[in-house]
Amino acid sequence: MTGLGDKSGFLFKLKENNREWKKIYVVLRGNDLNYYESPQDAQAGRLMKDGVKQVLSAAVASAPSNVPAPVQNPAFVSIETTHAKKLYCARSENDRSEWLHTIKRNAEAAARRAMGAQSTPAAVKTRSSSTCSSAGGSGGKGGGGFLGRLFKKGGDPQRDSSPSFSSSSAFSPRAIDGGDLEQQFDALLKNLGLPQDKNATMRAMPLEKKREMLKMYQGYREVATTSETTPTYYTEMLSDHENHPSLEQLQQLAVVMSSAELGWLKQFVDKGGLDGLGKLLTDLCRFNERSEEDWQRIDTSMRCVKALQRRPEGIKAMVKHRAICKSFVAGGGSLLLCDREPFVSACVKVLCAVAVSSEGEASEGHTIVLNCLEELAMANSEEGDARFKLLVEKLREPRNPTQRWVLTLLNAIVNGPADIETRVQMRNELCGLEFIEVYNQLLTSAGDEIDCQIAIFDQEMRADSEELQGEKSTPILMPVAATTRVAALEKQLGSQTLVAQLTAMLGALVMVDGMYARSPSLWFLMGEACSRGIDILAEGKEPSAEDVAERMKASFSKPRTNSMAAQPVSDAVAQKLSDAARRVAEEQAKRKAADEEWAQRTVKLQAVVDQSKKDLEKAKVAAQAAMEAVKTAAAEKALVASELEALDEDLTALSVEKLREKMAERNRQVATCNAKVAAMTMEVSELKSKLSSPAGAALRP
Repeated sequence: MTGLGDKSGFLFKLKENNREWKKIYVVLRGNDLNYYESPQDAQAGRLMKDGVKQVLSAAVASAPSNVPAPVQNPAFVSIETTHAKKLYCARSENDRSEWLHTIKRNAEAAARRAMGAQSTPAAVKTRSSSTCSSAGGSGGKGGGGFLGRLFKKGGDPQRDSSPSFSSSSAFSPRAIDGGDLEQQFDALLKNLGLPQDKNATMRAMPLEKKREMLKMYQGYREVATTSETTPTYYTEMLSDHENHPSLEQLQQLAVVMSSAELGWLKQFVDKGGLDGLGKLLTDLCRFNERSEEDWQRIDTSMRCVKALQRRPEGIKAMVKHRAICKSFVAGGGSLLLCDREPFVSACVKVLCAVAVSSEGEASEGHTIVLNCLEELAMANSEEGDARFKLLVEKLREPRNPTQRWVLTLLNAIVNGPADIETRVQMRNELCGLEFIEVYNQLLTSAGDEIDCQIAIFDQEMRADSEELQGEKSTPILMPVAATTRVAALEKQLGSQTLVAQLTAMLGALVMVDGMYARSPSLWFLMGEACSRGIDILAEGKEPSAEDVAERMKASFSKPRTNSMAAQPVSDAVAQKLSDAARRVAEEQAKRKAADEEWAQRTVKLQAVVDQSKKDLEKAKVAAQAAMEAVKTAAAEKALVASELEALDEDLTALSVEKLREKMAERNRQVATCNAKVAAMTMEVSELKSKLSSPAGAALRP
C-alpha cells in the first residue's frame, strides 16, 4: 500500500517462546516500526498494543534452529529497537534487502536533518508541499536524532556510516577513555531525558555501541548551535502566520526536539516555540475534514509535543503555556473527537499528564483541562454547560479502541482532585448524562483496556462512597443530585398540572420532617402522602403541600394498631385496597393453576424419561446380543478357515502321492525296457562272436 510510510508489508516476528511466528503488517515511518494486524488497520490507524517501536539497528540474521520457517523462501533479519532485539522473517531476499535499505536510508536522513547538514533554511522553505507528500512522510513518527546513526548492516560502524558523517570533520573519531565511558554515557542518558525502561535497555548495550553513540553525540553538540537548528530559528518558523511550516520542516523540528538537551528545550519554550506549535495545531484542527498531508503535519507536530511531554519540565511548560491543550479542542476538528486512535491516544496522554500535574496550585493543570472541555462543549454543543456531554456521546458509539482513551481521560479528570466533594460533583454530572448506563453497555467479560478503565472508575467511586458513608456501600452508583433527577422528571411529565402535584408532594415531605424518625422508611411516608392527596382529590379539591402535610401529621398523631381494618380509611382507599386484594387473589389463583399445569407436565415428562430409559436398556441388551453374535460368527469363520487350510494341505499331499506312484510306475517301465535292451544287446554280441568264429565263417556269404 502506498502513502502509509516509507516501507510497508507483512513480516513474520518470532514470538517470545521462540517456537512460533506471528504474522504482522509493519509500516516503517522514519525510524519507527508501526505494528498492525492488517493493511486495513494500518489505513484506519488502529495500532496493535504497544505497536510503535523505535529502531536502533538492523542486520541480516541466520535461520533459527528450533523453529521451522514460516514461508517457502525465508529471509531472516534481526531488528533491534529501544525495547528489545527481535528476529523477523521476510518473504524473500529481495524483500529483506528493501527493508534493510529503507531502514538505513531513513537513519541517515534523520541524522542529516538533525545536524542541519542537508539543506539551508532558505532551501527548505522553497520546497513545495507536494514534494514533502511524495516523500512518503520520511521521518514519520520516529527519527530519534543521532540515535538513527546506529543503524548498520554489518559489524563495522564506520563502514556503514553515512557519507556525510565520514566527510564531516565534526564526526572525526575521538578517543574516549574506558574508565570515563560509563560516566559519560550516563550523562548522555540524563541529557536525553529518556524513560527509565529505555535507559536500562541502552545501558545494557555493548561498549562499542556506547562508544559510537558518544562519538556521534559529540558531533551533534558541535553543529547543534548552527542557525538551522537553534531554538530561535524554529520559533521564528512557527511564528510565521502567513506561511505555515512545511511537513519536512516539522519533521526536522521533531528530530531535533527528540534528542535535544533540556537547555535547548527551555530556550525553545521561553522564545514562544510552544505557543507557535499550539497555534499551528489549532489551525490544523479548525475543521473536521482535512487532507492526508494535514494529518501527517498533525502527527509530526504531536511528536514535537511528545518530546516535551516525556520530561517533567515539558509538562510544567504546557501548564504554563496553555496553547497546546487548547489546540486539542479547537474548532470542529478536535483530536479528542476524531476516529483515529493514535491521535486520540496522543491527545489524551498530554491532557492526562497536565490534569494530574501539581505545578503551581494543586488544581491548576486540572482546571486547564476542564476549561478546555468547556470550550469544546461550547463550540460543538448547544448546551455549553455540559462539559462532559461530547465525551459521553463518544462512548455511545459502537465499541471501538478510541473509547479506551476517552475513559482514561475521564478517570484522570474525575479521580485526580484531592477534594472528595469535587470528585463526587463531577461524577454526579456524569450520572446526569447517563454515563453509568452507557459504560454498563460497554462492559464485557473480555477484560480488555476498556473494561479495565471502567473497573477503575467503579473502584474509585466505591472507595469515595465508603469514605462518605463510613461503611461499605453495596450499590455501584453514587447518589445522584436530587435536583438533576427532579428536573428530568419534570421534563418527562410535561403537564403543568402534574408538575404542580409533584411539587406539592415534595413540599409535603419537607414539612413533615419530624416524622422521619418514626417512619420505617421514606417509601412509607411517600405512600402516606399519596394516600392523603387521593383523599383530598376525592373531596373535589386540589391537594396542596400544606393540606397533605397537615393530614399526614393528623394521621400519625392517632394511635395505630396492627390491624389495617382498625385504621380509618377513605372509600377511595378502601376500594383500592379491595381491588389490590382481588388482584392478589387472582394472581395467586393463576399461579396455583400454573403450578398444577407445570406439575402435570413434569409427570408426563418424567414418564417420557422413564420410557426412554427402558428403551435405552433394551437397546443396550440388543446391542450386547448383536456383539455376541458377531463374536460367535467370527469364531465360526476362523474355524472354517482353519478347516479349509487343512483340506488344502490334504489335497496337496494327495496330489504329491499320486505323482510319486506314477513316477514309480514309469521308473519300472523304464527298468523293464532297459532289461530288454540289455538282453538284446547280449544276443547281438553273441551272434557277432559266432560269426567271427571259424565255424561261423561258413555261414558268411
